[in-house]
Amino acid sequence: MGVVRADGLRSQEISARTLALICYLAFSKDGATAGELQHWLWGRGAPPRKRALSNAVHRARVALGSDSNGRLHLPRVTPSGAYRLSEGVTNDLDRFKNWISAAEGADSQEQAWMLRKGLSLVRGAPFSGGETGRFFAWADMFHRNHAEWQIDFAAHRLADLAMKFRDYGLARWGIQQGLLVTPGCEECYRRRFLVAHRTGRRSELQSSMWELKRVLADTEDPDGSSYDVSPGLWRLYMNMIDDS
Repeated sequence: MGVVRADGLRSQEISARTLALICYLAFSKDGATAGELQHWLWGRGAPPRKRALSNAVHRARVALGSDSNGRLHLPRVTPSGAYRLSEGVTNDLDRFKNWISAAEGADSQEQAWMLRKGLSLVRGAPFSGGETGRFFAWADMFHRNHAEWQIDFAAHRLADLAMKFRDYGLARWGIQQGLLVTPGCEECYRRRFLVAHRTGRRSELQSSMWELKRVLADTEDPDGSSYDVSPGLWRLYMNMIDDS
């Protein structure tokens, strides 16, 4: 999860729209009609050329190739008019969710291991990336916010478990994975402060606060003003500085 990419393709030389088509189908378990693909990948108007969609589907089919039994990963359109990927094509968000779901009923040690496996899939904000990003309005509506919330929750939970085990290196790593997605998350920084304080690293505590203030200063409120550190987090920080 991060800048959108497709691993395992027969050819990586595909257009941003073809990559977006593969990604859209990877998240459409019931398939997608030509109309849906045209709407999300070309916007309000129809494709600029009559065969634009057919050409994009063909390029995606060639790039995806076949499985070990010779079955296409992107079969021909179904009788109902849907384009659907084979079960062999998966996505990192589903894998992440599976790890997080499995962690819910596990003991603390297994839970931490599963959360780490899930968070290791995070490379940055989901569905981001250059030219390709403009094709992901559908992700804004159906996936992005929930994915970011789940990553944030998993990062907090892993950091809490790691601190419980006094594995402060793992706690720092979990926090950093959360900050890849939500750079100004105060709950992540609260945990970062706790790690620095518990390990007796005053300089780390100070540098974490400076980093948070820089991030918030670069984040604009809807009214044009910049955010600042919340009073509660500032009090916690000052108490830790006085105690260090």
